Amino acid sequence: MSRLGKALGSGSLTSRAKAAMATLKAEYEAGKRGDDGPSAELWAPPRRQLDAFVSLLSGLRPGTRSASVEPTPESTPESTPESLAADADELSGLLGKVDWAAVRESASTRSADATRAVRSMAAEVDWERVQPMARQASSLLIAAVASGQVPVAGRTGALVARAMLDQGGLGERVGRQVLQQTALRPELRTVIDMVDTIAASRPSAAD
Repeated sequence: MSRLGKALGSGSLTSRAKAAMATLKAEYEAGKRGDDGPSAELWAPPRRQLDAFVSLLSGLRPGTRSASVEPTPESTPESTPESLAADADELSGLLGKVDWAAVRESASTRSADATRAVRSMAAEVDWERVQPMARQASSLLIAAVASGQVPVAGRTGALVARAMLDQGGLGERVGRQVLQQTALRPELRTVIDMVDTIAASRPSAAD
């Protein structure tokens, strides 16, 4: 198999093509040069992506500084009313595409991996500081990320992190827009309650 073929490997390229294009181009050029070295990884496995995302959350928390994640223009942008509105629209659109019935089913199984993912993200949110609307947005985003329905790589991951932490009031805006779009359907309320329950529970030996 060619170097490029090895780089493609398995998985759906269509949903992550933009994030992988630079790597693909580099692999293609290396293949033309006859370089048969190990192929670069197009995207990290889900667990590694989640770990990196939690580190990003930790680095963005007010008053903290993560040693493993350096701030980037994507994760710490200078917000304007226009950019904040655009970011909220983008995130609301992502949440609008989520299959919440599937998220609810995933959350209800309380698998060790899903529970660990929810708890690790929830631990980075200052629940006492964020406003009620932002709390709902944070819980919905946590559940959607834990179930794999919202990506956490690149610029989208940075937006999701900022909204979870209600940075610059982004979570509050997303929460209001989601409420306007869905009127907080019963399945959304169930998902929020499940996240709240997991976040408040103590880790078990299985976790």
